[in-house]
Amino acid sequence: MVCAYRIATVQLAHLGRKEDAENLLLAHLARHPQAETAATVAEVRWRSHDDAGAADVLAHPPATLTRRDFREIGERFAAVFRGRPAPDVKRAMEALLQAGIQPQSILELGPPLAKAGAAAQAFELYALLSQKMPSEKSAGVLFKAWGALRAGKGASAAESWLRKQLGPDPSALADNELATSAYGERLDDALWELFHNRPPEPAFADRLALLRAASIVRRGERGARRDALLKELADPLARWKAALARSIGLSGAYASWEVRLARYVLGEGREDDFADEASDGSRPCEAPYYFGVRAAAETRVRDAAAWYRVALECRNPEQPEFIWAYRAASTLEQDRGLPAKLVQAAR
Repeated sequence: MVCAYRIATVQLAHLGRKEDAENLLLAHLARHPQAETAATVAEVRWRSHDDAGAADVLAHPPATLTRRDFREIGERFAAVFRGRPAPDVKRAMEALLQAGIQPQSILELGPPLAKAGAAAQAFELYALLSQKMPSEKSAGVLFKAWGALRAGKGASAAESWLRKQLGPDPSALADNELATSAYGERLDDALWELFHNRPPEPAFADRLALLRAASIVRRGERGARRDALLKELADPLARWKAALARSIGLSGAYASWEVRLARYVLGEGREDDFADEASDGSRPCEAPYYFGVRAAAETRVRDAAAWYRVALECRNPEQPEFIWAYRAASTLEQDRGLPAKLVQAAR
């Protein structure tokens, strides 16, 4: 019945019979005060170019709208706006924000647009929301906008836009946040495309090498990027230098923690090589996550689950590797050969 109402009201909207569609919608909403009905009302109002009306029903729904509901609304939104001019998306977003809907909820409307190939429309959505999100989440949304613009207009235009948002001289801290967000959003190409024109600050260069190594390994990439990174990190005496430096207490005499961890991720050495240092600072989250990345790439699923569990034991949601370990552990559920208890333990 709900589907029949949706079809009927959408057809009426297509025929330009807005008043008939609206009357049918309101009657349907009164009889079925559900989240799905509110989504249908919003969809039909969007089709009728009534952005304010669509925003109003979503801001005052007959039932609380969950994240899953907004994902469904996103599918409806994409069906309406993927063929519309991109500025129409911005106006619809502004109406939703003005109605008091939280930016985090509106963000769920973006992926269906991108999936539908509506890159310009997705860019408008993400670019606007990047200005409305809390500071700790804005970098991630900026990268979503970058990805949409890159899909629509190419890497050069996307990089130029992103650099403009960041200002003429972004700090090493800003670069670190950008690279971390790019990895977290799985926008792996950004780890190369955004940091190729200027030599990075040394500490950030090491962090970037680690993220690039993890990106290559988790995607199983074999090619020029992997070869170039291996060459950049290569040092046949690395393990000997590290052992000697540790024995005499001269930490600066060998490669940084990040560089050594990057080498490990790419296949060099063992977990035991890090045992003496893995408990310092943020490392209880970092080391086991990257151990898990390598284990997963080598199809050692049980080992990967165990390492992700260790990473989660740091219980620090401010640490990006903690978040990534949780996500990675969750994906292991898709492996039917993994015992349920082990997956739960990794959470």
